[in-house]
Amino acid sequence: QAQLKALRGLSYFYLVTLFDTPVYYDETNVPTDALKSYRNGTREQFWSKLEADLDFAIANLPASWPNQDLGRITSGGAGAILGKALLYKHYHYYLRFDKANTDEAKANIQKAKSVLNNVIKSGNYSLIKPARKTKEHYQAALLCNFSFVVQRYTKLKTIKNLFTKYSTTIIREPIRTFLHILWGVICFRSIFLLTKAAIVIWLLTLRYGTHLNQ
Repeated sequence: QAQLKALRGLSYFYLVTLFDTPVYYDETNVPTDALKSYRNGTREQFWSKLEADLDFAIANLPASWPNQDLGRITSGGAGAILGKALLYKHYHYYLRFDKANTDEAKANIQKAKSVLNNVIKSGNYSLIKPARKTKEHYQAALLCNFSFVVQRYTKLKTIKNLFTKYSTTIIREPIRTFLHILWGVICFRSIFLLTKAAIVIWLLTLRYGTHLNQ
């Protein structure tokens, strides 16, 4: 249940930050008719529920899992999500609606600070470190550290193997996609310019060809 609530809290966070006031439902009012129109929820519903879900997850999840369960969310993972969500709430909600100086907004920031400090000082987590001292591995570690809180293990071989396996893909695939997009843009622009030049030549031909015939 704690893992599910952590994931639901994360989902609510994405919903409220990306879509502002999408349709809201929880375990008490799950939609049953796909063709029915449902009213949008409120921002307060999403922020309150995600905070409650992640508080529950922090209190009921273990700080670490055995190696065979690598990848399951931990209390520190839930704490990192909550801390991030509360910081986003300050900008997406309190500052946006001129509530930044209220006691509620100040308490929100203090809770974010407290939750994140608990994760940092717990000693159970650390940043992902490059498996090798190469540019690609440092870049991959930097990208991963934006998104993941890694559980510390007495044997880091498992994490290093996973990191080595996927770090090259993390770096190369976005670059390959970017180059494909860039090539497409260049080709499109070239075709556009050639078409434009052809139209100009055709118009000039019509104009001056008419004068020559006269």
